[in-house]
Amino acid sequence: MVPKMTLIGRPALEGVVHRDSFVVFSLDFRGAPSLPKGLPKPPDGPTTYTLFVAAKKWPPVLAALIADPADQIVAEGFPAFDPEIEGPVLFVQSATTRALQRTKRDEGAGKAEVPIPAPRAAASAGTNAEAAGLPSARKIEVGGAVASDRITVVGGPRRRVIDL
Repeated sequence: MVPKMTLIGRPALEGVVHRDSFVVFSLDFRGAPSLPKGLPKPPDGPTTYTLFVAAKKWPPVLAALIADPADQIVAEGFPAFDPEIEGPVLFVQSATTRALQRTKRDEGAGKAEVPIPAPRAAASAGTNAEAAGLPSARKIEVGGAVASDRITVVGGPRRRVIDL
């Protein structure tokens, strides 16, 4: 099994080093959150992670970080210990920012379709739904879009469409 790690933080933009096919920078983390009882205390002092991000994934992240000084990078990838720098590194497979995630989520919410199928009681009684005075399908509105015959699940790493 391959380990996976997500780091969220704000890099010092002046500390980003550009190479031919990647950029490299570090994130410093200080302190520890409240940990479950019985775990040993983490070491005092900062933990510095060195991140390697593919050059083609960096421009939208950089633009978002420059546009919003409070924004943070969300980097997900393969963690390792690098003996050359004597510290932990993250080979980033997915890079975005919190603001970019929020924008993508908001855009997706406006397009989501969530239908509710027609009640089955009218169909089982031998009549159609309209003859029974029921709508043939109930519809709900999500983010300005009206849904009819399928569910579109937006969120997480994949988009799924479920036909009813």
